[in-house]
Amino acid sequence: MLGNINLSGKDKLFTNTLLAGFLFKYNYLLLIIFYIPSYTSLIIKNVLIIITFNYFLEPMVKRKKGRRKLLFLSFVFTVFFISNYWYNSYFGNYVTINDLIMGEGVGQFSMLDVLIKHIVRYYDAIFIFDLVILSSLLIGVSSQTIDYRFKFIGKHNFLKITFIIIMLFSQIFVTNKISDNPKPVKLYQKGAAEFVNVYGIIPLYFYEFLKVSEEGVFAVKEEQIQEKLIKVPELTREDELDSEQVISDQTNVIVIQVESLDAKIIDYQYQGSEVTPFLNQLKEKSLYFENFYAQKVNGSFDADLSFLTSVYPVNSNYAFQENNMLKFDSLARYFKKYGYQTLAFHGNNKEFFYRSKAFPDLGFDEFISLEDFSEKNMVIKDLPNPLGINDYDFFNQSLDYLKRVDEPFFSYFITLTSHTPFDYYPPSEKQGKFSDINSLLVHNYFQSIAFLDKSLEMFFAGLKKQKLLDNTLVVIYADHESGINRLEYSSNREFKLFHNVKIPQNIPLILYHPALEADIVNKPGTIADLAPTILDLFGAEKLPNKFVGNSLLTDEENPLIFMHENPQVLYQGQLFVRQDNQFKKIGYLEKRGNKEVDLSNVEKKEIGEIIYYMRNVLFKK
Repeated sequence: MLGNINLSGKDKLFTNTLLAGFLFKYNYLLLIIFYIPSYTSLIIKNVLIIITFNYFLEPMVKRKKGRRKLLFLSFVFTVFFISNYWYNSYFGNYVTINDLIMGEGVGQFSMLDVLIKHIVRYYDAIFIFDLVILSSLLIGVSSQTIDYRFKFIGKHNFLKITFIIIMLFSQIFVTNKISDNPKPVKLYQKGAAEFVNVYGIIPLYFYEFLKVSEEGVFAVKEEQIQEKLIKVPELTREDELDSEQVISDQTNVIVIQVESLDAKIIDYQYQGSEVTPFLNQLKEKSLYFENFYAQKVNGSFDADLSFLTSVYPVNSNYAFQENNMLKFDSLARYFKKYGYQTLAFHGNNKEFFYRSKAFPDLGFDEFISLEDFSEKNMVIKDLPNPLGINDYDFFNQSLDYLKRVDEPFFSYFITLTSHTPFDYYPPSEKQGKFSDINSLLVHNYFQSIAFLDKSLEMFFAGLKKQKLLDNTLVVIYADHESGINRLEYSSNREFKLFHNVKIPQNIPLILYHPALEADIVNKPGTIADLAPTILDLFGAEKLPNKFVGNSLLTDEENPLIFMHENPQVLYQGQLFVRQDNQFKKIGYLEKRGNKEVDLSNVEKKEIGEIIYYMRNVLFKK
């Protein structure tokens, strides 16, 4: 490649392997993980990398020390790449500075255990194949026989550097021109894809680091809160509620947010055996929403936020840690205003996901957590406690709390046992009907969900015994899917994709009350629509001002928004991504088929307003 450098066969193999491995992973990052919108930018960036490599890095191959440095750099980049690759495969986004700094503890369970059992696949080894070859090429290389020295300073190299800098600024100018010449701040607000498209990956992380450093990790400025309070989008929906009261005033509300419960597992049978027999029976007596989706772009706390405040969680935002929850309208606060006692129940410690900070501000009178449950009164004693109290004892002891609560009450339960990697169920409760499943992950998931099902059955029996069930609306949904994709079982809904993205997660929604007529509802919705639906059942005339969700009891099908780095919109079974104010179709739900569907100008405007509003409210400036 360089005329004045005589490369041996081994040198050429090292050079080509290094360059090919880097370009493969770099382009995977740009296209799959950051999903940059411009192929012009991609081509120019690749040309720049090849030129830079040939001019300044390839000469280092002639020295053993140089090879070691290049191998080390390749190793560091591979670690960065794999971290983003694994994070993207689970969350659908890239690892941000916020994730690195603000990611809170997750109890005593091992993230390494989750990584090995749930996320890592055998074919991921392809991403370190180049490192294996490069390492082997260092063996037997004698530094004494290599006398080439690369001189960085010189007339020819000055011209090369000048040429590369001109090309770099030309690439920035051209790609920024395509994006209508926004300033870096505005470009970042559009999304990481737009920023990387113009400036690249390293400037993105540098910008995020400066952003966090300037603002402080935990800083929330009161003047910013007041400013953001007035920026609620003026929604154009005419029929937010159906204006019919189905459930009488003073009815209790029990909401159960189940860990990792797939919609697919409801009515699912393994070799003729049901995994969730109780939930299947309850579904037949309830309103069941079969096209219901999770709001998960960061972690399980997204579901809490979305349900309690009817907003869309935003990627790279740890809402309970970074935001004052008083600036949001809250379902718990709404019921409290009408005389309800409000309680939250969770089997982990109070600080988990910063709920101890958020829940009082959201309107809960009492937060019952791990510290409040009695280990002495546990029914199941053969289970280690990596996450918190098991679901059976969680519900069993919660019944004692409900005995002492004045009616009406609003209560919110968050389960734990079915958390990935799904091996927190009691050994004594293991069911033999799943013993021949080859995948340990699938086997453990079925076991943990079966244990959850048994726990819910006991809880409902307890509610009935306490004469609460006849005057209580029970809501059951999941924080997100299990994320399993194995031959034996897959949680994913069948989407046909034109681009590799994290698809919307289909979860069950069950609404049970004696006054509700059992039915299966086809209208699509997300967790952000759940609070408006509950208020609609109670006959509310209007929704709180800052709720952005819709009631699922109206007939109109609304676009569903998922606030990933590149926001997704699911409408009439067609999946779009919003990028640079444009809506690009990237797939469709196979069950509904590939249709010529377009969003109206009014819908596009409203979606844009909601995205802008949520990013301004949840992102610290």
